[in-house]
Amino acid sequence: MSSEAKKNSPSNRPQSRLQIRLPSNRPSSSGGTSNTPRTPKDDASTKQKSAKETRQLPKYKPRSMNPEVSFSTTDEVFIHHQRSSLHFIYNHINKTWNYSGETTMYLSHVPDVSEQENANDANKNVPSTHVREIAFHMRGGDKMKITNATVYIPLPEANKTESSRSNIALTAMRADVVHHDPLSKILTKPAGTFTSEEFSTVNEMSTKKRRYEADTQCVRGGQGMMDAMRCASVASNFGEGRAKFVCPSSKVASDEVLFELWRNDLENGYKDMEQDSETDDHIDLVDGSLQKEILQQDYERGGDRRKKRLDLIAGQMIKDTLVNKNTASAVKKTNPSDESKNAPSQAPPSKNNSSALHSAVGVKLVIQFEMQGLESNVHLGGIHFTAPTDSEFDTTPHVYTSTGIIGDHEGTRSWIPTIDSASSKHRSSHELSVRVTSDCKEGLWAAGCGEHFGVSKTVLHIPPKQKNDLIASTSAANENLVPSAQDENLEKETLRVLGQKCVDYISKTFGTTPTTTNQDENGIIAEERVHIIPPDHDVVNSSSLSRSLLSTSTWSTSIWSPCPSRSLGFAIGPFSILYDPEYYGKDDDDDDENEEDDEEEEGEEDDEEYATITETAEKCGEGIRQLYFALKSDRPFIHSNAQIIGADEIIDHNSVINGSVDIDLRRKLIIAITGSTAGVPNRSLSLMRDILSLPSYRTLAYTQIWIPNAVGGGVSSGVLNECPEISCNCFLGGAILDSKLLHPIGFRMPFFKGGRALQFAQARCAVRGWVTAALPLGGIDDVSNSYLHKVIENFIMSLYERAHGSCGQGGSKHGFFFSKRYALISGLNSKNMDFLPVTNVEEEEMYVPIMASAVGSLPVDEKGNEQLWRNANNGTESHTATLDEFSVRQLLSKDALEGIERVDKSLPSMGWLGSCLSTTYFASNSTSSSRVGCGAVELVHPVGGSVYRDLKCNSLSKIIEGRAGVSNFIRVIRAAFIAGLLEDKGIAKVDLPQEKSKKNREKNDDKKRERKDGESSEKPKPLFVLCVEELLKKGGLTHGSFIKCLREIAGPIREPYLRGDLVDVSRKTKGQIPSQPEGFPNSFVKGNSGFYLRVGVHVESASTGNDQQVRNTSLQAHVLAEPVIPDGGVALGGPITLKMIEKGGQCREFVRVVETDGSRSDWGPVTLYGQSVTTIKEQQLAASASVAVRGNIDQKERAARKSKTLFASSTNTNYPAFTENLLHRGGFQALELIRLTNLTPLLWTRVDAHGLFDGRIALFQQDACLGEQLFHDGEAASQIEALRSLAERPLRLQGSVKVQSLYDVPVEDLPIHLLGDCLRGSVALHADLPHNPCIRAQAALAIAQWQNNKAPGTPNHSIGWIGLHLLVQYLNERFYKGGCITSAKFSRVCLKTRSDSDTGDDNAENQVSTDSGEYHYLDMYDSPEDRVNAIETAKVVEREEDEEYRVRSAVITALSSIRAKDGLTPSLVLEVMEKILQIDNEKGPTGTETLEEELSISHKRHRANSSHNVEIAHHSIGLDQWFQDLDSTPYLSSSLVSDALLSLCYINLQPEIIEDPATGRQMQSKAEHPCLPLMRLCKRWLDWDLYKEKIELESEGRHMSPCGQTVSISPSAITALYSLALLRQSTTDANTEKVAMDTEESQKRKRDETSHLISTVSNSQFYVDIFDETPFKNDATRGAAAQAVLSICCASDRMETPEPVGLLTSLEFALKRILEPTTSPGLRQTLAALMSDACTGKICSTQRVAIVSKSNCVSEAGAHLYNGPLGASYGSENGASIHTFVAEHTMPAATAVNDGARRGLRFLKQAGSGRVPCNNQTVVRIATFATDLWRLINGELGGFDSILKGVPHTTSAVDGICAHDGRLRCSLLSLWQWIWPKGCPAVFQVHQWKEHEGTPKYRALGADNVMSIEDDEKEAAANEQKTCSELREIVAKELDRQHWRGEMAKARREEVVATKDPSMNTQGLNFPLHVVEKNDAWKQGGWVASAHSQRRLKGSDGGSTTATKFRLTNKKSGIE
Repeated sequence: MSSEAKKNSPSNRPQSRLQIRLPSNRPSSSGGTSNTPRTPKDDASTKQKSAKETRQLPKYKPRSMNPEVSFSTTDEVFIHHQRSSLHFIYNHINKTWNYSGETTMYLSHVPDVSEQENANDANKNVPSTHVREIAFHMRGGDKMKITNATVYIPLPEANKTESSRSNIALTAMRADVVHHDPLSKILTKPAGTFTSEEFSTVNEMSTKKRRYEADTQCVRGGQGMMDAMRCASVASNFGEGRAKFVCPSSKVASDEVLFELWRNDLENGYKDMEQDSETDDHIDLVDGSLQKEILQQDYERGGDRRKKRLDLIAGQMIKDTLVNKNTASAVKKTNPSDESKNAPSQAPPSKNNSSALHSAVGVKLVIQFEMQGLESNVHLGGIHFTAPTDSEFDTTPHVYTSTGIIGDHEGTRSWIPTIDSASSKHRSSHELSVRVTSDCKEGLWAAGCGEHFGVSKTVLHIPPKQKNDLIASTSAANENLVPSAQDENLEKETLRVLGQKCVDYISKTFGTTPTTTNQDENGIIAEERVHIIPPDHDVVNSSSLSRSLLSTSTWSTSIWSPCPSRSLGFAIGPFSILYDPEYYGKDDDDDDENEEDDEEEEGEEDDEEYATITETAEKCGEGIRQLYFALKSDRPFIHSNAQIIGADEIIDHNSVINGSVDIDLRRKLIIAITGSTAGVPNRSLSLMRDILSLPSYRTLAYTQIWIPNAVGGGVSSGVLNECPEISCNCFLGGAILDSKLLHPIGFRMPFFKGGRALQFAQARCAVRGWVTAALPLGGIDDVSNSYLHKVIENFIMSLYERAHGSCGQGGSKHGFFFSKRYALISGLNSKNMDFLPVTNVEEEEMYVPIMASAVGSLPVDEKGNEQLWRNANNGTESHTATLDEFSVRQLLSKDALEGIERVDKSLPSMGWLGSCLSTTYFASNSTSSSRVGCGAVELVHPVGGSVYRDLKCNSLSKIIEGRAGVSNFIRVIRAAFIAGLLEDKGIAKVDLPQEKSKKNREKNDDKKRERKDGESSEKPKPLFVLCVEELLKKGGLTHGSFIKCLREIAGPIREPYLRGDLVDVSRKTKGQIPSQPEGFPNSFVKGNSGFYLRVGVHVESASTGNDQQVRNTSLQAHVLAEPVIPDGGVALGGPITLKMIEKGGQCREFVRVVETDGSRSDWGPVTLYGQSVTTIKEQQLAASASVAVRGNIDQKERAARKSKTLFASSTNTNYPAFTENLLHRGGFQALELIRLTNLTPLLWTRVDAHGLFDGRIALFQQDACLGEQLFHDGEAASQIEALRSLAERPLRLQGSVKVQSLYDVPVEDLPIHLLGDCLRGSVALHADLPHNPCIRAQAALAIAQWQNNKAPGTPNHSIGWIGLHLLVQYLNERFYKGGCITSAKFSRVCLKTRSDSDTGDDNAENQVSTDSGEYHYLDMYDSPEDRVNAIETAKVVEREEDEEYRVRSAVITALSSIRAKDGLTPSLVLEVMEKILQIDNEKGPTGTETLEEELSISHKRHRANSSHNVEIAHHSIGLDQWFQDLDSTPYLSSSLVSDALLSLCYINLQPEIIEDPATGRQMQSKAEHPCLPLMRLCKRWLDWDLYKEKIELESEGRHMSPCGQTVSISPSAITALYSLALLRQSTTDANTEKVAMDTEESQKRKRDETSHLISTVSNSQFYVDIFDETPFKNDATRGAAAQAVLSICCASDRMETPEPVGLLTSLEFALKRILEPTTSPGLRQTLAALMSDACTGKICSTQRVAIVSKSNCVSEAGAHLYNGPLGASYGSENGASIHTFVAEHTMPAATAVNDGARRGLRFLKQAGSGRVPCNNQTVVRIATFATDLWRLINGELGGFDSILKGVPHTTSAVDGICAHDGRLRCSLLSLWQWIWPKGCPAVFQVHQWKEHEGTPKYRALGADNVMSIEDDEKEAAANEQKTCSELREIVAKELDRQHWRGEMAKARREEVVATKDPSMNTQGLNFPLHVVEKNDAWKQGGWVASAHSQRRLKGSDGGSTTATKFRLTNKKSGIE
């Protein structure tokens, strides 16, 4: 045996007291128990015994049988304060990171009373000491090592007498630490199956096969893996570490003495000394004078807040009775606000009293830990290390942390021992100190969380003296090197400044580094610079000096307002700083017009001297700043101002830096970052402060750190859970974001093409960081209760969106997110924020009893009626108003949510064996989601986890707002925040201030005299105060306490809307009580379906007059409502609002009721009083008249005009009322024509306008009503509903009016003309306001839906393409010039022509809206002279973004999505798409002004900004120059090209079918396939973008400060290219592929080029090369390439082949790339999602990567993914389903891919079982893939044995990728369950070959790489699976509860039918209707059509009478 093997053998291992093992009775991570440590069996005789005897599992012994062993959890621990000191060293020689740290936690341990009493039942005498065990959280897997743990407890000192007051001291005791990360390896090898060989070290002579722990339990399958994951999640939630120590059983001193002891330790802890047990040397807890100096400065900033907090902590540490508010076993707590000196001294307990054993004990736990040798990219869940590799492309070394979601296993616990929970008892104050040592030229330093910026200081020094002198080994070339031993004073000074521990750690790190002779460009040996004494900086230049020293930067921060540890975070890197100019500057936004008048006053103010931004920030640590990677040339000078140890001077930084960097590049970088961030976080924080009604922010400082490719940084490459709404990485006082989000250097992104995602990512980080830090959760269930955090976060973000969500409202004037015209009406000045401020306590809280008891009472409408009618406040034709954008986004979020919920089964994804869709997962009154492992399973599910929770909580916040009201919702949120604040201060009760006036005191005295004895004198507390106290009692927010407070504060008037049962349903009550749903909130929170309702409105009259005009008094509106409950869905019901608008502006609102049993309701009749819209006489006149066409144009001129448009090759359909360009003639709009069909006063009807249900409501009313709703309703969501409803009109069963046409326009075509008028805007309208771009974009998609619904049979039909022509006409009117389509312009010059004082209106404040008439656009002036004069006379001139590009992109998408009934695309679409993609310029123009106009605008802005300056970065930039840079920054329009390329995926083409002249048979033409021109264009754009990305990567490699990304075309180009290639393949006959050889040379060359193009883009290797090419492309490009590879491989199996291995090949490709260490975590999740898509038939039909990466928004991308490119429908005829339902005639490419994937999936499932033919090589190949996948899921490095050299045979010491990536693990487990739900037959087949193991044939097949299992391991795995039976039973009960919640509607119908009550209406009125099965129509979004067809077949559609009302037909009167 080698010396290394002997050293590591079990017999020679040192027996240390520090043990890393599982406690004896702790559940193991595999679901069983591990009762003994893994003990090797060395006795040879044991090998001869049977496996049953030698490998028998130990039996489990309950706690009662092991009284000496306790099992503690983190629930028993109260943490009060945590002080942490971390040290990071970057070794620039071997390019590794080393990390060590020490954390001190001040804890109170309160063990469970009953457990301790049971444990000491047999022992009646209380011992003097007893054992305590404290649980804590600490992950890190195999990387994290605990080196030492010490516990400090108060004990008497031996050398002092008891009479002495100071005889008590904190005594250090070594703690027995047990640490194990159960989530790193899920399935572990059973303890009883280990042998001694498995503990030996691997060496060259070893023949033992490497074993993976996953192999030993491979028979448990997917269900066993999930059970083990649940057990591991529970174990991790309890705590990964245990510290056991001996504690005295009684208090050793009085409370006064103990208080003073703890207080002194907290105050002067850095002066205390601890004793090292090994060296007996005393080490200062705070290392060196540098750290002491920094801490003292940090403490000074804390001031009185720090002192008061320390007093409170000391008082908490001495309490012996702490209330555990989260558990039932709690004893009462003394008031922590009491002074500790007044606390009575407690006597020791009696011998027969064991209460002291379970009393609270205050301890100080100190843990030392380390991570060593972290290379390259190491992602450890909550901390990420990046270091340069050996590649030619440089990488910036940096470290950063990431926060996990609440309840998961990532976050802070990955890098520090802590107590990680949202509970109030786990909130503590924090002190964090981070040291960074590196080569000073790297410029590394730390920054992060805190209430201020922290205190940072850097020193330069030589490395400490080494024990081994390496000077002798240096080369002779180093003549100037002087050994460090010659300067002992310098060494001592270094030791004094840095401290002993710091010096030792640096010595340890650099002392083991081998010396080489690698020299840099100046000939200096970098590896030997550790021995260089700093030369004289006056002689040697600064560049040489910076390369000769190490830098140690120390950053210290503190948080004195308690927060959970998950709010901590920091980053290390070579950062440069930019301070927010708005935060530090004076407010001069409102004085632009009055600058000349106030010139003198401003001049006086300018004479005053102000401190610079940098000076202010460094002195106070206050403000908002941005940190980004400094330019490579700047990094050596980052620490140039630092003090050099041993030197008296420092280098002047500014004198060196100015001449050594690229000034222009830095200026552009500063503009890009400041323009992206200025004012954005400040506005979000300010709004949240105002919402919470707090005097200040949560922190004094806010830091945004921009790191390229940061994990959780807000950039997604193909999965929704990486979008900013889900994975924003925020901490208290800042956030870490991906710098790719920023505006690119030298460019700016359009607001809705990247800008909005950037702004909202910053705002959400600020909001989430505040909510997480300040809002505790009650109970013990973080996983389920954390939905409340999400609801509150989404609600606050909804208010932010309503205040700052429009373009130009989100930032300050120094950035891109500012337009003064709209910024003035944003924030609190917005009309949408009129409900602020909200008063928490009203003067008189009283409610009218009648209103309280009336179910039909209306809630207080806080929105007012300003949204009832459309006006200019809804925006302009080029600008979307904030509220409209918010409403549309809410609707898109609902579309995405409904798309997830309408799957066949109520499961998150196909094949998943977890919970049903639920916001709280398995939580109920009897079950905690955290205690059944949902934190590592359901919460991180790729679809049904955090993604579904975000969408559902977004809907919940809207529902709560509608039911409780905005003000009441805000009050509840404030109560929760105030309760958390009081809890942090130790206040348990709210005492209101007493009235102190003399008069009031006399009155109170008189009342006291009159009051009878015994009568309470306390004044009733307001409801708000009572809610605060209730939350204090609960310890934070819970599901129950939140709803209770909501009901109390909302009051009786809201009670009907908040009524419901908080007790969860149970199947046990079936038959005992009626099956009724819980109502609000459980049905909404825990239900797995939304609200569906069909409403029909029909107006009829009793008689008509002689004048043929309907009498108004006889008109009544009949309204019928019919709930639609899907199979497995939840029945929702209760009050709902019905709004009717009549002619004349009368609006009436009613409250109706939706029955909870699913029965139909009659909501009418409602009498109408208004005048009829039109009369029968007017209608008949219009029907018989024709429009006189003015100015008829002859055919020749018409043809000439037509040739200049995009209609050159098409036949247009014209009506006399419209011109050939579809312009209106005779003064008619489509709305005017359709009004002639409305013979009633009813304009339109709305249901649930307040969002009480936020569901799908299909309202059937006249087409004319829909037109009125579209053009006149002021709410954008209502307009979208009208658009979607019109897209389905006329319905197949819809009744029609008696007239067939109006002015020769068919009535049935009027809906599409309404949509066309909405789209085209001002061009088509003259009597109505044009819609804003957001609505017009949705109108374009609705036109495509209408066209698909009403399309001709084939694309060759010349008529029937009205919708297509309307879309083309839009492009022709706005973008078609000179025979080509021009680029979109992105900005318009806006002129303020008059000021507020010029209007003559006294109420000038009301004139700032967009309809005040004071703003004009420059392009509205025709002549050049008028334009120049307008500029000169304007008060203000500014540019604002023109949002027309949004409409353009939607029109292009709509065009590409149009199909004929046979599924083919019209030829006109191809022509238009070719012209669009032929645009060469992808950079949009800034404007279209002339040079003279530009100069005039520049001069105008110069005069306005000449007197203001702003300090940016290292120098001051004049505001005039600043705004010129902002204005001249060009827009990046590549996103528009990307949209156009992506739309090519929706085209369906096939070669022309001709007749063979020889045979007469139909055959395909041998002409070029029609999609080839598009393929060439795609290839050209792809080559250009890949080249551009290569240049960009090379540029980033030079300056190493990535900012934004100009590349966004490649993902869409790749997606379109492979889709078109597959389309060509699948629609082309094999004979057509042959190329004729007898063609001309030119034709042959063209055919060769075509053949090369086809063979290239159809080959998967082309896309593999894109994925693997170095330098690596961005993740979106690589993800799109992977999607292409998987699609092409799957399509290869579409033909019948013996062994379809295409799917297997694609899965192997993806799995191999997942295992690559260079693959980012986000890309790994994308690859896993693509693997699932390939196996579930969505890989080609869903353009996942391009869609998600393009929008980077959950709601927008989710709506596209689940509803197709045209969005959701209204529920009837779904024209969008043609792109979501895969059929051969509509999606031939996707059909080909799915056919191949289906065959490949069947082959994977059955290979090895004998049901399909399969050779042995293929069986082994499948088994090997399954093996690697199984090991990867378990957390091991499957498939990468080569990197595991020198480790034991078992891989317990090496973590895999999934060990720290729960999302990836869940995604892959879902894939495993879908492929092999009962195990892999191929693996079982290889197991049967065991007798051939070791043979050459066996090895040649590769069967030795397949996981294997021994018989005893099978038995042990089966036993461990049995131990999970109780957990599975709990999960099964909760699953049954969820299923029962979805079956109650069906059960209720059965109960009613069983009663046979004759009074019940069997036609549906007050009678439960059938539930609706989720058939194909339902799955595609056609829920109305599905419900109609199913209920009509079952005879429950209402009969003839009701059906007539639904069809809106009345033959007698002809009234609709």
